[in-house]
Amino acid sequence: MGPWRCLLLLPLLAPALRAQQQQLMEYVERRLSLLEERISQWHDQSSRYSTELRDFKNQVLGMLEAAEKEREALRAEAEGAAVRVERLEREVDYLETQNPAPPCVEVDETLMDKQVATAKQRKNEKYTKLTDCSDTIASIRAMKILKRFGSASGLWTKDAAGSSEKIYVFDGTANDTVFVFPRMREFTLFSSTRKAARIKLPYPWVGTGHLVYDGHLYYIRQQGPSFQVIKFNLANKTVVDSSVFPAEEQIPVFGLSPSTYIEVSADEEGLWAVYATKEDEKNMCLAKLDPGSLDIEQMWDTPCPRENAESAFVVCGA
Repeated sequence: MGPWRCLLLLPLLAPALRAQQQQLMEYVERRLSLLEERISQWHDQSSRYSTELRDFKNQVLGMLEAAEKEREALRAEAEGAAVRVERLEREVDYLETQNPAPPCVEVDETLMDKQVATAKQRKNEKYTKLTDCSDTIASIRAMKILKRFGSASGLWTKDAAGSSEKIYVFDGTANDTVFVFPRMREFTLFSSTRKAARIKLPYPWVGTGHLVYDGHLYYIRQQGPSFQVIKFNLANKTVVDSSVFPAEEQIPVFGLSPSTYIEVSADEEGLWAVYATKEDEKNMCLAKLDPGSLDIEQMWDTPCPRENAESAFVVCGA
């Protein structure tokens, strides 16, 4: 009876198996159709993205070409402006040669001799000229741009009393790091500071009236309303001496340099300090400094106006 029962079940199961196969085939076809639809959508989107990317690339190329043309135009304008500035400097040089600026004090040899003799007779006279200078400066020509470096304001200088070729650069009007270039060539040729040594000062400076003299750096430090002259040894990097400048109610010494309150200068006679106070706010004052102790040997009120001035210096005690 067992084999006959199996034979009877097979005809009954065959329709059910065919129905399941049909459902499976329909399911697979639906999934394949959905997959083909998604592949078609992806292809359309990919084509659209490729077109957009190509358009964006062309747009960027156009913008780069326009920017390059503008850069060339700006460079041409800058070169033209540099040529005009150079021409203007030559014209200013010529005009100043033909019409030199009048000094703040008229030079009269007889009057100068008389003033020197009178000054020597004063009981409180401390300063006497150490050298006999036969030459004087007749005129100063227009400023020349040697190099652009760092901030808009600052100072570069050499040792006023030595033969060293080193260039000392004070970048800005308030800092504590001095750049040192070995020669003028390195200073003018290189735009960066990679060829420069650095000197870290113990106190920050203020203004642009500093000086390198006989292996020492004399710079101005501000402490509240008062100012100090710092003497810094460049060889062993130490502060040798410092002195509070004995002037009250100081104001910027130059009308065109509001950050400078004291200008330290050097000539054949030694060190000088140019400054200004509210007591005589229209003119500059002058002080003779002792390079060793930084003591003030003597102070003068000058008729030199500080308005429209940017700098000052002393030559042969004048």
